[in-house]
Amino acid sequence: MSLTTPPHHQWPLIKRLFELWNGDPSFRNGVEQDFGSLTKTYPLCPESLALAKKLWQDNSFTTQHYSRKAFPQFHEFLQHQQELMALRSRIRENCTPLPSRFKKWRQCQINRCDWQLGPAKNDTIIHMPLCFELSKGCSVGCRFCALSAQKLSSVFAYTSENSKLWKEMLQACRDIFGKSSSYASLYWATEPFDNPDYERFCLDFHSILDVFPQTTTALALADTDRTRNFFQLSEKNGCELNRISVHTVDDLLAIYSHFTGEELARVGLVLQNPGSLQMKVGAGRLLNSKEEAVEKTTISCATGFLVNMVEKSVRLISPWPADTDHPAGYKTYDQGLFTGADDFASLVQQMISTTMQYSFSSQDQVQFTPGILSLTRENETFLSSAYQEIALSQLSNLPRLHELIGTHNAGEIALHYLETEGMEPTLTFMALNSLLCSGILQTGIQQ
Repeated sequence: MSLTTPPHHQWPLIKRLFELWNGDPSFRNGVEQDFGSLTKTYPLCPESLALAKKLWQDNSFTTQHYSRKAFPQFHEFLQHQQELMALRSRIRENCTPLPSRFKKWRQCQINRCDWQLGPAKNDTIIHMPLCFELSKGCSVGCRFCALSAQKLSSVFAYTSENSKLWKEMLQACRDIFGKSSSYASLYWATEPFDNPDYERFCLDFHSILDVFPQTTTALALADTDRTRNFFQLSEKNGCELNRISVHTVDDLLAIYSHFTGEELARVGLVLQNPGSLQMKVGAGRLLNSKEEAVEKTTISCATGFLVNMVEKSVRLISPWPADTDHPAGYKTYDQGLFTGADDFASLVQQMISTTMQYSFSSQDQVQFTPGILSLTRENETFLSSAYQEIALSQLSNLPRLHELIGTHNAGEIALHYLETEGMEPTLTFMALNSLLCSGILQTGIQQ
């Protein structure tokens, strides 16, 4: 399991011990009840066992609060964790798209997600403006798939025609979105390694957009040589993080037997296996799950364009709490088909100009974002969701606005305040638009 030989640096070993704790209930039982039993089940070297004991005695396993004073070899692991958090923040900032209309609309969606998903969850979402699918469907069929991926039916092969289109598409994205296009993913409801040419598409992406795309695969064990070579290729070209989805404890242990701690030092393990401490997302195939604890949220990390290269389709999407109307945890605002890179560029520009709405027109219905309610306490009206609350008076100077929302369009609301308060309609629209961009209001015309 590659725990028998201490690595050159100890933090990959500590990472692996945490993965065992979080992913394998038998390992947790051994740590909690009988350390001696661990050596019977796991090929732990004395150093590994000593580190596991120290982590347990320091309460690091259970509290997830890491004491820098615990022992010096833990510092590198802490530094790695902090680097990952900084990387996520840096990517989210660099994901800001170039078109000003897109930039404003994306920020409105980010603000909405604070209300619907909570700031803690929302802070983990990149809100990337672009992602691609290089196949149609997925071969794996994960029981926990929050996107309910269809069965694999076709892949976008790296033919001369397709490679030309691919490069033209990437250049079009660079021209339209600017630097933010560099942080697109090349998978969505797909398995990257289903495409036998995935590496070639990644290299083209790196050549044109200067970044080697991050990858998450559930097929790391299907061809371990390919997986190892891919991680090496990825690291050589500057990618800072890849991930492996883990289905079972047996798969977790098999991964350890094929890859050393240092080989997976910068590869995250997504512990989706039964018995792991990782909370599953109650979306897609687990939307109505009653068999295990799930969190009704989303795994969607895109606020922008989802492009399928097989279908030549484009959808404009953003994260949304998983529910009956949005079972995969995202909302589709617009969609269309393209034939080539020029057609794609025109379609995207059209969606930016017509669909990315961040202001009300007179005929737009004004509604609260689902999940936000108005509550009155002690003569004060509050806007409240499951995650945050604020007094309406702090956001708007329109008296009793909450009584008009949901029953009037924007023009009718502006007329109401002109007649009752003598307020210029321009000022009313400014207030409504501010609430729209804060994520509190919706136009009521979206798909």
